Amino acid sequence: MKSVFGALALVICMAGPALAADIPAYDIKETCREIAAAGGGSKMIELQCRKDEAASQKRLQKASVPADTMRTCDQISQTLGAGSYMILEQCIKDELDAAAQLQ
Repeated sequence: MKSVFGALALVICMAGPALAADIPAYDIKETCREIAAAGGGSKMIELQCRKDEAASQKRLQKASVPADTMRTCDQISQTLGAGSYMILEQCIKDELDAAAQLQ
């Protein structure tokens, strides 16, 4: 998780306001219901999912992410359902890491 925070901090410093994109609005409750249902309907999984999704959402709200990265990762994060801030956050980190390595 430290690397996710580092990557997001880097984005905040490097991306200008013109490049920044708002984070999409996902339904955390719906996302976590879907995840819990896939795990047999576990209430423990649903509760932890909600906490983790809210934490990712909060970190993303403080980040400045290039619009093209946000679009790509938004599509990826919605591939399996209602959208996930945890998947979005990890995708952004991975995309930015890959872009840095390609330079």
